[in-house]
Amino acid sequence: MKKEQFQKIITTEKLPVVVDFWAPWCGPCKITTPILEKISKEFIGKVKFFQINADESQDLLKDLKIFGIPTVVAYKDGKEVARMVGAKPAQQFHSVFQSLADGKPIKAAKMSILNGFLRMFGGGAFLYLGWHGDDPIFYALGAILLVSLAFSLYAN
Repeated sequence: MKKEQFQKIITTEKLPVVVDFWAPWCGPCKITTPILEKISKEFIGKVKFFQINADESQDLLKDLKIFGIPTVVAYKDGKEVARMVGAKPAQQFHSVFQSLADGKPIKAAKMSILNGFLRMFGGGAFLYLGWHGDDPIFYALGAILLVSLAFSLYAN
């Protein structure tokens, strides 16, 4: 799909739009796609759902800054209102469809305690390894993990 064709779809559609960017070889996509298809049937007439094969639309993905699949993007009035990368629980996808159908703002999913702990522990471990091994790669990895933890906590 070309960018112009995609823009026309999301700007002229009266309903909110959810787009699933997937690929046939993608393991997480094989989990996510049936979930999204089932949920979309519940919201027929309230939310427009369609799928784009990433392998067939690489230029579009580049333009939309989609770097991993599956990526599910929600649009309202032609503007992106939510983006989810990777496989997610069905309830999280359902919540996005429901919020769009109800005209409510989409709330960001909260980070799990385990995810926060892993980022904190991993970041600290990499900083420790960088300190003792004097390796800038470990410093960078530690900083990235800790900054991502801070941004995630701030967003929630």
